[in-house]
Amino acid sequence: MRKAAASILPVNHQQENQRAELRPVQYGAAKTISAAGELLQTDWKVQQCYSMMACWYWMKSANVIHGKWAQLSIHWVTAKASNVLTDQAMQGAYSWKCFVLSNGEKSIPTIMSEGGIRYNAGQSVRLLDLPVERQHGVFDSLHRFTTGAELSDWIKQQSVIHYGLAGRLFLEKLTKDKRDFNESLQKIKESSLFQVSGAQGQHKRAAARFALIALAGELATEYGITGWSKGTAFKAAAESFRIWCSTRGQGNDEKRQILDQVLNFIERHGNSRFSSLNNTADIMVRDRAGWWTHESDTRIYLFSAGGMNEALKGFDLKRSLDILVSVGALPEPKTSNGERSKQRKIDGKNTKVYEINAEKLTSVTSQF
Repeated sequence: MRKAAASILPVNHQQENQRAELRPVQYGAAKTISAAGELLQTDWKVQQCYSMMACWYWMKSANVIHGKWAQLSIHWVTAKASNVLTDQAMQGAYSWKCFVLSNGEKSIPTIMSEGGIRYNAGQSVRLLDLPVERQHGVFDSLHRFTTGAELSDWIKQQSVIHYGLAGRLFLEKLTKDKRDFNESLQKIKESSLFQVSGAQGQHKRAAARFALIALAGELATEYGITGWSKGTAFKAAAESFRIWCSTRGQGNDEKRQILDQVLNFIERHGNSRFSSLNNTADIMVRDRAGWWTHESDTRIYLFSAGGMNEALKGFDLKRSLDILVSVGALPEPKTSNGERSKQRKIDGKNTKVYEINAEKLTSVTSQF
């Protein structure tokens, strides 16, 4: 069985979704929705968004999507589609959220990396990547079948016959259910299975998405639609959240990306684009990024302004420097203006440098 990558994205039907990732999208536009949630009328702009999503799914599944297109489409599908759906008066328009599920052999970060594009932390939360590698390929249980392929083929056959029935029935039941589910959703969010020690905003956003899926699944079971036992949907959503967390480590993903990028820069160029501060006149360095010195047996890399900007390419410089200071890899500013750089006399000239403690940086990144 080949390993699959799944992404889940909720789309506001005023936004659209992506791969096997979870991201809600609001759908609001010149359309009318029946009490059962059935679409009765749709204008061409809504159809344009559906066509875009179908194109994305085909390109992703066929492995013909390229890095730059993937990067742009993540933003377009989850945000820009709202402009298509809301560029006209929408008084009285209905809106709702749904999730789009997509899968493929490669994850979005992998596709973007192959195209030379860095995967931003914000994109990783818009589209929740789940590596799917279970006991029987993508399945935990084969039920009455002998192989995962047989079960997969049966699901495909049945989905062609019964496609859309469960969704319509769920909406019909839900729209007639007068209960307020806010408290139920909050209880799921507070469950230990949806909590992460030291979790920050990104983990909490993802947990909220999986919690919503758990609630919807349990309601579908209560309505007699799934045939599952009570708690099955909750456990499945919690397991999905656990898998997602296992691919990220703890803390803020952007913070980890910044620290990793600086450390990788040092590992790649530490011996070629830096030289000892004590031998600057004797060594020619091409494309110099800085110098190095030792303080208390610890090597300190003195990044030039240009070298620091290059090492942090793709990130906001001030925010990145603040993060380096917060983990102790860059000294606290000692001036009233909060300047992170220091002046060093190099080759007889005052030069602005950023003092990066590589040992501290290595220690911090190993904890993620």
